[in-house]
Amino acid sequence: MDIKVLSKLQRLLNNTFGVHVRKYPTGFLKSKKVLIDQENINIILDVGANVGQFAEETFEFGYNKKIISFEPISTTFKTLSTKAQNHNHWETLQLALGNFDGTTEINVSPLSPSSSILPFVKDMVGVLPDLNYTTKEVIQVKKLDSIFKQITDENSNVFLKIDTQGFEKPILEGSIHSLQKIKMIQLEMSLVEIYEGEITLFDMVSFLEGYGFRLWSMEPTFYHPTSYQLLQLDAIFIRTNP
Repeated sequence: MDIKVLSKLQRLLNNTFGVHVRKYPTGFLKSKKVLIDQENINIILDVGANVGQFAEETFEFGYNKKIISFEPISTTFKTLSTKAQNHNHWETLQLALGNFDGTTEINVSPLSPSSSILPFVKDMVGVLPDLNYTTKEVIQVKKLDSIFKQITDENSNVFLKIDTQGFEKPILEGSIHSLQKIKMIQLEMSLVEIYEGEITLFDMVSFLEGYGFRLWSMEPTFYHPTSYQLLQLDAIFIRTNP
């Protein structure tokens, strides 16, 4: 079973039965922990939080500073905010980030981590069970640049994590002024187009290099279930200029 399916199974177990499945500490996770310590990260912006899997994992490996989790879908946010109430350093906002301030519709999937503002590329529908959309929901959207000063201060060392199913570049476009104050970025990136309009790995690397970030570490996350072509990976970027 591939990593992405295992991750989705982990989420389903967590959400449905309250079973907590811990990941083996991969090199990618160790690299992230080293960088968080090295860069003195004291605030993590968890964009596309779903029900808080990333935040829970990050707290588990010893991080004890602030995490702000962003999740726009109402039912998912309810679960997320309930979890965060039990942690002193965890805040939540029912909000999507993007390249405008306003509202939009998000496509909601039965497999909630697959929900996206962007539609699936036709060939990708049905690649995995429940990889489709069944409803839509109107959500609030803000540019990170519009709220950055409200949620950080001059002493903030910021790590931006984005996992938004193909909507990563619009979020970064709405964060142009904030990027110079961000030390680390973690992104989900596709090697082929899965969501209509998303940019793929090499274009994303080039885009972030233009803003002073260097690709540091990668971990495969999603293989095609029959061809085993690598479709997605998680990547960490680190700022290389002050």
